[in-house]
This record gives sequence, structure tokens and C-alpha cells, in this order.
Amino acid sequence: MGTAGLCLLLLTALTAACSSSDDSDDGGFCAVWNGKLRQCGLLGGGRTSCVNYNDAAERCEIACTSKAPCNEFVDYTCTAGDVSAFNDCMAKCIGLEPVTCKDGTVLSGFSRCNGTAECPGGDDSDEMSCKVTGFKCRGVMQFVDLARVCDQHRDCLDGSDEHAGCKTAFSCKVGGTTTEINAASVCDSVAQCDDMSDEPIECAPFACP
Repeated sequence: MGTAGLCLLLLTALTAACSSSDDSDDGGFCAVWNGKLRQCGLLGGGRTSCVNYNDAAERCEIACTSKAPCNEFVDYTCTAGDVSAFNDCMAKCIGLEPVTCKDGTVLSGFSRCNGTAECPGGDDSDEMSCKVTGFKCRGVMQFVDLARVCDQHRDCLDGSDEHAGCKTAFSCKVGGTTTEINAASVCDSVAQCDDMSDEPIECAPFACP
């Protein structure tokens, strides 16, 4: 699921997702998300990574984030935790309803088609009927392989795999090879460039408890 959360969610899925933005109080998702990160003690001052999709799912995500208690928000952001009203709220925003396993265990919608069977006892209810696992397109019930996100080809019917954060920010050496780094990877708290130029000093420090 934004900074570490939606970028951790592309830990799971989710969500995501992320492009450099300022923290202006414009009421958009990034302003609300970064505000919650700071309110809950996860993010310092400076430049961050986040994407404003400006779609119906984002309006839903803003509502979920605004009302989330910090304990649930931190769990979602730092551990990709499965059990919380906030997690379920965010999953439903992009059309991922909770999964009910054969033994009655209920998993977050983010467990659906993420490539890992999470139901107890070898039950693969959360991975059934998944032709592709990985990134959940935001406005349609479609999944695309994570390798197809930001590959300059619209694979999602709604185009959400080629979001604003996919634009190239600059080139740097990654493992000794010159590589284009997209805006989503700048200030996302994960250094990809050999020289760490994607995580410059002006990036906001992020830390989980």
C-alpha cells in the first residue's frame, strides 16, 4: 500500500505506489498521507515519495487515512498488517473485498492474488482464480505482474499501472549498470542507486518504531 505503506503495499500490492511531491496542504492524498505519517511519528520534515492518482479510489483512501487511529496506521505502514479496520478500508477502496478461508479465517483483501497462499492449512482460497498476481489495477478488477508496472505500456484497462510516479526522474548506476530511475523511487527510503543519489539529503527521514 504510499511512502512506506503504499510502497510497502507494493509490498503486498498494494498500492501501492509513489511519486515525489511537496507536502502542500492541498487536501490531496499525498498531503493527507504525509500528514498522517508525521502525526503518528513515522516521518520527519523534507521531501517524500507519494502519488496523487486523483481518482475515485483516492477519495476513498483519503477518507480511510483521515479517520485511521495511529496504531492501525503504523501497523499497516510498517508491517503490512492484515487485521485492522484501516487495512480493510484501504483494500476496499480499490475493490479488494476481504477473503474468507475455508476454515472461516478472514484475511484482508490485500491477501487476494498477491502470489502467496495465506489461508491456514494449505487452503489457497486467497489465490484461487488468479490468472496473474501482483499489482491490483485501481479502478478495475484486474491484476498485472509487478514487472509490468511503470514499463511504459498500459496493461491495466484503467491505465493505473502507468501512474504519475512512473515518469523518469534521472539516470544512475544500479549494480554498475546505467538505469533510469522513476520519480516513484526518489525519497522512498530505499536506496536503489549505487551512489544513493535517489535518496538525497533533502529526503524526509522515515522510521518505523
